[in-house]
Amino acid sequence: LVAMGQELQAILQTAAIGIVRIDAGGIIEVANPCAERLFGYTQPELLGQNVAILMPGPWRSAHEGYLMQYLATRDPKVIGVGRSVLGLHKTGTTFPFNLAVSEIIVDGVSKFVGFILDLTTQKQAEEALAQERALLRSIIDSSLNPIAAVDRAGVLLLTNQAYATGLGLVPADLLGKQSNTFLPAAVASINQAANERFARPSSCKAKRGRLKPPNPHCEMPQGTLSAWSPWRKM
Repeated sequence: LVAMGQELQAILQTAAIGIVRIDAGGIIEVANPCAERLFGYTQPELLGQNVAILMPGPWRSAHEGYLMQYLATRDPKVIGVGRSVLGLHKTGTTFPFNLAVSEIIVDGVSKFVGFILDLTTQKQAEEALAQERALLRSIIDSSLNPIAAVDRAGVLLLTNQAYATGLGLVPADLLGKQSNTFLPAAVASINQAANERFARPSSCKAKRGRLKPPNPHCEMPQGTLSAWSPWRKM
């Protein structure tokens, strides 16, 4: 038992995620070094404090309510379920983390262990990706040239306003539709062949290093024709 206790203590001290144990009243009994670093406190500053000091206002009141409700009804609104919340650093700044709470029984008394995974880097990456997508979307939409993206089956995944306007439609009406639906039969077969060719790894090697649009035409809903060019090798 002594050896097992030492092993568990070693795991607690070296864990790469924050671990905090509280009693049924929300008082912090244990906090590992990772939790100390995440929230900016030393262990003496944390022990004996209410876990609410680690949460900003909205999350603090919600957590206290969930804990009280669970003890009264055993309805697991939070217990055993991971969720994204905000943590409150000692400096007053907040950071996102994933919180999973488990209940343990020690000498017949309920204790709660929180496992804290910092999501700061992940959220920053997601925000950067969202900004890049928004920039790309604005560039695509501002282009006067028709632009569309399809999957391997030829289903439209993205179109810009110029593409939709040329067909007398709006982008939302095109997404999820077969691109060949808007092409006359002769051109549809050329378009399908081009898509299949460019789906192959070797398709990126164009002769003389250039790509040239053959400029076939697509049929409009009103029966008129508008230039639309799937690319092909020269």
